[in-house]
Amino acid sequence: MVKVSVIIPVYNDEKYIVQCLESVLDQTLKDIEIICVDDGSADSSYDILCKYSREDSRIKVYHQENKGAGEARNLGINKSQGRFLIFLDSDDFWIDKDGIEKMYSICDKYGLKACGSKSKKLENGKVSDEYFYRIEPSDEIYSYLDFQMDYGYCSFLFSKEVLVNNGVFFPLYRRYQDPPFFAKALFYAEQFMIADTDLCCYRKSNIILKMNNKKIKHLLLGLLDNLEFAENHNLELLFDKTLQRLEYEYGHIILHGVSLENMEILELLIKVNTIVKKHYDDNYIISPLKKILTIIDNEYNNYESYIQNLILKNDKIVIYGAGNYAKAFINYLRNLNILEKVGFIIVSSKRNNEKKLENLDIVEINDLPDDYDRKNLILVATSGGYYREIEKKLLEKGLSHFELLDDVFLGKLAGGLS
Repeated sequence: MVKVSVIIPVYNDEKYIVQCLESVLDQTLKDIEIICVDDGSADSSYDILCKYSREDSRIKVYHQENKGAGEARNLGINKSQGRFLIFLDSDDFWIDKDGIEKMYSICDKYGLKACGSKSKKLENGKVSDEYFYRIEPSDEIYSYLDFQMDYGYCSFLFSKEVLVNNGVFFPLYRRYQDPPFFAKALFYAEQFMIADTDLCCYRKSNIILKMNNKKIKHLLLGLLDNLEFAENHNLELLFDKTLQRLEYEYGHIILHGVSLENMEILELLIKVNTIVKKHYDDNYIISPLKKILTIIDNEYNNYESYIQNLILKNDKIVIYGAGNYAKAFINYLRNLNILEKVGFIIVSSKRNNEKKLENLDIVEINDLPDDYDRKNLILVATSGGYYREIEKKLLEKGLSHFELLDDVFLGKLAGGLS
């Protein structure tokens, strides 16, 4: 068994992988293995890894189809032979050459299952301190319960035995797989120290530019993982910290992932809100969900403006329905002096052979003239209970340019009729 296994997932990092590997090979602790998992790179990353592997037997290279960094790291854990494990991304690098030796020595001396270090970041060409957790190096042994960190796993050395025995692996997300791993790893390690060394320097990039709907969903799943873990293990600090990240650090990113084509994110937000309400207050609404509800509220309050603008944008409209709601809507249009836009009225079937309503011709949907202009906007003005049936009829006829009017709005108009 080697002392430390260094696990490096690699994906299209030919630009940085040499610096990354060299920083590991320069470490004063030589009893290590370097497990590189190529995650389906399309550039020369894999060739570079193989070259280094031929030159140094401590470097072991594995290849998988592109499955994400989490699965690559898990493969590294399973292949590792080290007593302790540490993770390094292929576009990052280590600074102090004796960093791993110091961290391993601390774990060995004090019988600890984890040890951290100080971190740096490279941003806009400048290296500066990165404070994932504000704990200064000292001889003090800390309890995870006193800090409950979720960021900074790359600056920590972990006991492989603790990880494997407690089933601590990376969730298979394309975003935010690190914090759930880190929280669990330190929770089960229980105690740690911080070594007086600057180990990892990571390249800070703009996460927003790398996001898409799938990654936003995975981001939310990772946040949900930590909320549930914190709830199940009474980790109040972790719960609060994760909720703050969800609401403020990532709230706008999550909000932009909500759409009619991606209802999973809305469902996840509701699930998160249920957990938070149970934990805090039954009236609590998480920030992204509150913004969605505010948008809906504003849109609903401006519903009349929306409908009027919709009508004005169309040269001609047709009303579907001839009951009280339709009559109220016709009267509403007359008061707005835009009734002339209405061409005629469509119904599913005529009652008592009615031919006109308010001087507008009534036509059954099955009797639409052949020259009917399908660009005309159809406004469905009936009770909402009929909407599904009407929508089906319209779509069967190839009529997709229609709007199902809000029946609460119509009901208020109908209530004003004498």
